[in-house]
Amino acid sequence: GLRTPAALSRAPADRRPRTDLGMNEDDGFDPDEGQGEGEGEGDEDPMAEDRSSAHFRDVILFVIDARVDMLKHKFGDVPFAFVALEAATNCMAERVVAAPADLISVMLVGTKECENEFGFASIAVLCKLAEPSAATIRKLKNRIEEVKLGLEEPNFAEFGGSIDGAIDVSNAMHCAQLMLASESKAKGATKRIFWLTCSDHAGDPGKEVAVIKANDMLSQQVYIYPFFFQPVGGEKLNLSSFWQDVIAKNRPTLSSSGLDNDPDAPTFELPICDEEDANKVQAMLRRSSARRIVKKRAVLLLPDGHKLGLCFRSLVMKKPTPGSVTLERATNLQITTTTRQICQQTAHLLTEHSVGYLFNAGGHDKGEATVMLEPGEKPKLKEGYGEEGLRVISIRPKQVLKPYHNLHSASFATGCNDDVIGSTTAVRALVEAMAKKEVIMIVGWVFKTNKPSLIALSPQLEVRGSDGRVSLPLGFNAWKLPFADDIRDVSIPPVGSAPSPEALDAAPPPRAA
Repeated sequence: GLRTPAALSRAPADRRPRTDLGMNEDDGFDPDEGQGEGEGEGDEDPMAEDRSSAHFRDVILFVIDARVDMLKHKFGDVPFAFVALEAATNCMAERVVAAPADLISVMLVGTKECENEFGFASIAVLCKLAEPSAATIRKLKNRIEEVKLGLEEPNFAEFGGSIDGAIDVSNAMHCAQLMLASESKAKGATKRIFWLTCSDHAGDPGKEVAVIKANDMLSQQVYIYPFFFQPVGGEKLNLSSFWQDVIAKNRPTLSSSGLDNDPDAPTFELPICDEEDANKVQAMLRRSSARRIVKKRAVLLLPDGHKLGLCFRSLVMKKPTPGSVTLERATNLQITTTTRQICQQTAHLLTEHSVGYLFNAGGHDKGEATVMLEPGEKPKLKEGYGEEGLRVISIRPKQVLKPYHNLHSASFATGCNDDVIGSTTAVRALVEAMAKKEVIMIVGWVFKTNKPSLIALSPQLEVRGSDGRVSLPLGFNAWKLPFADDIRDVSIPPVGSAPSPEALDAAPPPRAA
């Protein structure tokens, strides 16, 4: 049949298409788009992004100590407070591109005047909890550059300046908790507080209240990540007297949550930046604030009948280009179009129940044989694929896996207790055993009754650096494998005869690069 549009109109050449209408963060996102051939309508790739679980909203609150000590001590010519503010600004700039729906806020602790909706003393909200905007980022970056160039005094005069003395950490934690709880967009999102300071708060009389408040945040799944600036030439920070107890009450335990060896569980690290290098702060904060992009959660069925829960994460995330919107020139309103199918012989409208499908049969080397499927027959083909999930097919030596077998960018799979309790511990034991025997696992994946895929799970052991940080996590590198008829031998025609000596003499001399 012929496809004829019922209405088609375009914006004039001098009018730029708008790309901000009706676009959610995952609209039209297909990381494997254009990479396959002959995919039927409605087919989905199990290794593609899972919109139901991948694109969750991330909420980050930066709490920056704005007292005199954070302005007095510097990295180079930049005070600690503005190094922290620059790190928060860079995080906002990255989210504008990668995750514009995330919520980010910046709160100052230790100002003489209060500027928050809850009336807490010595607390000022520099940026409200909202999606990062280009205007806010530009304003913050201009201020930081003026401080670096000496064009502006490094202070917070709009809030009356900075105090020189102790602050009540529990009040700041309470204010941050209320900010996150009162924002309707933050419900069900991952909530994190990054606390940047150069004080260890040793001997703080409000420690008991702060510990209780940290435990309250844990019940609301709000996690605190402190970062400490070590003053150059100053007394070494003692984090065991206050922050160690506070963070211990803000972390889940095995007995209460079953997070046995869960890589997603927040760590107990208390990082200290003790070098005169602001870039180290940026790297530490970027690594901690990075979003974990979950692609799929699936259950792996082992040959003995046991099950393991796996969580697949993307190693490379493709940022989609928003589609353009066609506007009417006179009214600047969006134009909608409809498409109908018309029979070429009768000119009658065709419905979805009157259109069949032609499929190539036998592979690319079996001729031009085609099969005609009547309406309603195509979905029945998927009923024979089996139940949704992963199933072990075989265990093979790792030498059989070649680089050209990977069809798309690899994913990384770790144990997940959401579907099967104890999976993280079992996956750790399985990875270590497979790595010791130098084997890989070939599994079949059926996703939402679509065509099955072959996946190779290659074990990867955990590697830690000299500082104790995990440089390589434990889990499986997941490769999507091709089927037999997807691998083709490319015949390259032989090169013609070599040029004669006369032709070489007539050729111009090569030019130097």
